[in-house]
Amino acid sequence: MAPPSPTAAPHLEPDHRYDPRPPAERIGLPDELIALQQAADRERSQLERLSDNEERQHQRAVWFESAATAQEAITQHALRNRFNRHEVEQEVRPIARTPRG
Repeated sequence: MAPPSPTAAPHLEPDHRYDPRPPAERIGLPDELIALQQAADRERSQLERLSDNEERQHQRAVWFESAATAQEAITQHALRNRFNRHEVEQEVRPIARTPRG
């Protein structure tokens, strides 16, 4: 049998490990982390609707508090599970920002 051509497409086996669960469930992220990040994102989006400087300052403080709460939860989850905090955050954000259908 002749060796495969270097330009031939590789033969790919189907991946039977497909997991239909949502990403947060597949990687074991608590729903609380997703919800806290979504809350922080909502508070941030409120800034875009405000034009009054005092209202913006107040909303910025609300956003910072919400974001700090999300960050603390991510940090605690990472510590408890011996994960890299940054990597947990990188997993949480896109999941939290993807609309669920």
